[in-house]
Amino acid sequence: MRLGWVGALGWLIPAALGAASPLFPDRLICAGDPGRLQLVTAWGKGAWDFGLEGPALDAQSQPSGDWLVTGGKGKLFLLHHSLGQKPWVVGWDWSKLEVDPPADAVAVDWDLSGKPTLILAADAVKKRLFLAEAKAAGAKIRWEFPLPDPPRAVKVCPDSGNFLVTLDSQVEEVDFKQAKVLWSLKVDQAAEAVRSPDSTTYVIDQKGRVSAYDIGQNRLWQASLDPVSDEWKNANLSLFEVREEIRILASGSARTRQGRQGREWVLDSKNGKILAMEACPSLVTRVVPRIEGMGSAGR
Repeated sequence: MRLGWVGALGWLIPAALGAASPLFPDRLICAGDPGRLQLVTAWGKGAWDFGLEGPALDAQSQPSGDWLVTGGKGKLFLLHHSLGQKPWVVGWDWSKLEVDPPADAVAVDWDLSGKPTLILAADAVKKRLFLAEAKAAGAKIRWEFPLPDPPRAVKVCPDSGNFLVTLDSQVEEVDFKQAKVLWSLKVDQAAEAVRSPDSTTYVIDQKGRVSAYDIGQNRLWQASLDPVSDEWKNANLSLFEVREEIRILASGSARTRQGRQGREWVLDSKNGKILAMEACPSLVTRVVPRIEGMGSAGR
């Protein structure tokens, strides 16, 4: 089963560039203080990097080859590949949109060239989700939904097209058409959740534990990324595909005897087995797989 893009209010699960490595995919490492983005190939080589004012909180690979980035002085911006002297430039940002900087954001609709046209954002200040246009001038909020607590992350469910929002103690699936919660899961200290096409929900918590749940809220398995460290910062996870098998890419930083250290892992989605682990910057905020078909690693 191939993973990819769906139409209006669609979804994305990045696919690994299968010929490069059976373990880690090409991925974008987001870091804070100072803010920095770095594309690392499956072989572990740095392809390019981009500095920004303020921390990079999250990123989403786009079918156009661009990156949607949460963070920086523009709150949210499109990092666009250019053929000029500067290979990467900011295409647009939300600096003029009168909203607080989102905690997380993902594209949910695109034009024919693969550029995002509508963005789903998590507003931790006003405790809401909202949909807004993907442009700088005249961007408007098209939809919003109030939440009981500040959201930590938001994604799109590939099985239903609904929105999956992570709160501090639970994960909720929100039907944007009916504007109501259809499904919820209690998870203490949840950091982020994602949904797979087979309706499995994967959650990482602030203790560095990754758990899988079926649609009936039954826990299928739980894996501890590092049994020695149980206090994690910026714990996060994404899904990607290798030879038609879904794998989990997780990252975060933990306080150790040697100081705060960043780590990234690849896990088997069927049982939580850790397949690979590598060090990454101690100030890592996010590691995001790049989607398939975006040309050479320098793009």
